[in-house]
Amino acid sequence: LTYSPDTGFGGTFTGGTLGQPYRIQTSPSLNAGGWTDLRNFTYAGPLAIQIPPGTGITNAFLRAISP
Repeated sequence: LTYSPDTGFGGTFTGGTLGQPYRIQTSPSLNAGGWTDLRNFTYAGPLAIQIPPGTGITNAFLRAISP
């Protein structure tokens, strides 16, 4: 995950299982219970993840989970 004041946070999710559903979640810390869904999708290959500037998010951790 990278950050730029012009583009916000960005990264790429790779290594998922083709056809498997995933949820990308974000949190400002690694504490339990603070995760919010950012995107739900079925993995079809590498997926670019973007959190644009102006969202109020100043610190971001991302995780991928399979429901």
